[in-house]
Amino acid sequence: MIGSFFFVGLSPISSGTVGSAVAAALYYAIPQLQLNWVLLVLCAICLIAGSIASNVIVLHTKEHDAGIIVIDEVLGQWVALLSLWYAGDLLFVIVAFVLFRIFDIVKVYPASRFERSTGGASICCLRPWSAPRCHRTAGESLSRSESVRTGEDGGRSPSSTCRR
Repeated sequence: MIGSFFFVGLSPISSGTVGSAVAAALYYAIPQLQLNWVLLVLCAICLIAGSIASNVIVLHTKEHDAGIIVIDEVLGQWVALLSLWYAGDLLFVIVAFVLFRIFDIVKVYPASRFERSTGGASICCLRPWSAPRCHRTAGESLSRSESVRTGEDGGRSPSSTCRR
C-alpha cells in the first residue's frame, strides 16, 4: 500500500506520471503541505517507509522499480515543490510537475547513477535527484515570467535573493 502510494501505482497507464500528479494535486489542495517543514517531514517519511516498501515489492515481483512503485515519484515531486518563494502558486506547481516528469524520464546525472542500483533504497533515492534540477529550472522560469509581467523581479526570484 505504501509503495504504490495508496494504490495509485495500480493505474493501468503511466503510473509514475499519475503518482506525480497525485502528489502535486495533494500539495496544491492541502495548504499544510505548502509549509516546508511539513513537506520535509513527509519527504523523510516517504524516503524511509518508501524504501522499505519498495524493497518488499522488489523481492516479491523480482522486478527492479516495478511499475506499481510510485512512492518514489511522490517523494521526488514533493522535493521539487519545496519552495520559499512560490509555495502554493498554481503556475509553480504545474511547471514543477512538468519539469520533474521530464527530468525523471530522461534521468539526468546523478539520478542516472542510481538506475543501475538495486533494492528499495535505490528506487527511493533515484527520483529526488531529478527534483533539485527541476526546482531550480522551475524557479528560474517563474522568475522570468514574473519579471516580464511586472517589469522587475520584485526581489522574489531565487537569483536576486542569493545575491543579497
